[in-house]
Amino acid sequence: MNHQKGLFKAIRYFGSQKALANAIGASQRSVSNWLNRENKIPYQYVIRIFYHTKGNISLNELAPENHEINAKIEMQFYHFPVHDEKFN
Repeated sequence: MNHQKGLFKAIRYFGSQKALANAIGASQRSVSNWLNRENKIPYQYVIRIFYHTKGNISLNELAPENHEINAKIEMQFYHFPVHDEKFN
């Protein structure tokens, strides 16, 4: 499970599985399943984790199998900083 390291990092960032789940609009059970049972995190949640951590956890850490699209999304994220506080 290549995404586990990134998911552990996200859990530490938010403080708990429940806090991560709340931040991204998922259930704590889903986060637990991604961590323990499933091979990958649904990409819609990968994007949400990346966005809500303001890029501190890279898309490649959460979904390494999508490295080409990840690079394009991250380039846009950093080039067009819509993650600025005034937009939240």
